[in-house]
Amino acid sequence: MSSLYVGERRQSPRCPLGLQATIKPGLGTEPRCCIVTNISDQGVRIRVDGIKSLDEFVLIFPSDTPARDGTYKVVWGNNRHDFGARFLSSAT
Repeated sequence: MSSLYVGERRQSPRCPLGLQATIKPGLGTEPRCCIVTNISDQGVRIRVDGIKSLDEFVLIFPSDTPARDGTYKVVWGNNRHDFGARFLSSAT
């Protein structure tokens, strides 16, 4: 086993993406652009400036991508800009 995989806890592999998407953080907050830095079957990692904390949000991708628009729940945040989120449900 490669040392790159030591401590790997992900249930599904991540794919690097670097794609701009629209994040809608919640009521009373304007939608804004974010960068989806990687994606998997179960979630995303995003980079967004100007949001200090998130719980759930809607993520809208450009129409020409295979990524899923929908509601995501934050499962970790390593600083004020990067968040990991789990896919909850499709956008309506």
